Amino acid sequence: MLEAKDLKWQYGCVEGFERARLLKQPVILKLAPTRTLTVFVRDKDGRPLKGAKVYLGHRWGTIQFSYTGMTDESGAAVYKYLIPGGIYGAPSAYLDGYYQQASNDLLTAGSPKWRDTLTITMEDARRTQKGRVLDADGKPAPGIEIRALGKTVVTDANGEFTLENLPDSKVSVFTNSPDYPYSYTASKDTPELVIKPKKP
Repeated sequence: MLEAKDLKWQYGCVEGFERARLLKQPVILKLAPTRTLTVFVRDKDGRPLKGAKVYLGHRWGTIQFSYTGMTDESGAAVYKYLIPGGIYGAPSAYLDGYYQQASNDLLTAGSPKWRDTLTITMEDARRTQKGRVLDADGKPAPGIEIRALGKTVVTDANGEFTLENLPDSKVSVFTNSPDYPYSYTASKDTPELVIKPKKP
């Protein structure tokens, strides 16, 4: 007689079931209570956000994957039948018009520190940031790559660029040229970001 602990889980299949079938041995499966986790997604004012796509990470031994859920009217994405002993957490939320946010919480299902809920607060991301890049003579610098929050643009013939769908809070803006400082900070209080070369 084979017990579940004698069977090896690999590549989505249970090795040993076939062996048990060939040996005509019964298999005993011992079940354990599962857990449920609810991830709430809210805006910065605490209002629920419907339709946010939420990814929940899961690690079981050497196996890592993620669950995908969608928030309902109450801003909740519910994950059921979570395996005791599995490590869950670091959920990330995506919703058009909002900046991608993630939680760093990691929970082990069935542990004393297990919580039934996690909350992610998303920040509005509809701000447009304009800027321009100048060369050492104060003239427009075209073709300079500008990056912020996973978005990449290149300055036009007038040395100008536009970054869209940014949050109101401070964000780091990066350049790809060694002639310029590596990063700058911009926010809703920065009407235009002017990027100049490093001082000699």
